[in-house]
Amino acid sequence: MPYLPLEPVTKLSQIKPGTVIITYKNGAGRPFKHIALVQNYTPMDGTSPKAMIQIAEWGVGSGDIRDHQDNASVTLKLDATCEGMGSRKLIGWRSGTDELRFFVDSTPLRNEFSVRGWDICNREGF
Repeated sequence: MPYLPLEPVTKLSQIKPGTVIITYKNGAGRPFKHIALVQNYTPMDGTSPKAMIQIAEWGVGSGDIRDHQDNASVTLKLDATCEGMGSRKLIGWRSGTDELRFFVDSTPLRNEFSVRGWDICNREGF
């Protein structure tokens, strides 16, 4: 996994605020096309893969460069796969017909970035 050094989330109990969401589009020139964060995760039933996720996102894909939040009601697939992650099992959901959104563990990043730093103007301490 040379381009994505974060481990996939393997249990629903690992999904919490701050967990990274990667959007993968198979066949795209740059298949790892977007990154977002879980702002809030609410399982709809303790054992069901259905959940309500509030997602913190930013970027220019929608033409709006400001931070925004999306709420999504999703049914998570517990054994999703994508070419870019080899044979690793992922927890994620389909977004459209050709995109997979999946979770990776952000724990290794917690000591690397201050609370508000690199996410603003790509400079720490701005």
